[in-house]
Amino acid sequence: MSRKYTYKGAVYAFDNLVAAHWEASTWAISEAKAVSNLKYRFRKTAGMVNHTPITFSGRLTVS
Repeated sequence: MSRKYTYKGAVYAFDNLVAAHWEASTWAISEAKAVSNLKYRFRKTAGMVNHTPITFSGRLTVS
């Protein structure tokens, strides 16, 4: 069963801050899949290539 995951916080690429505050949500079966979905979405909206390493430092909540 899918659950809704929401992320609020900073986003880093190559250990450099690229977004001080970013909010997004996704539906996923697991937390790992939700993180993957959110990283993909950030890369696409920021115009980055697929292999850019993205790190989140904020909270991922389940609702």
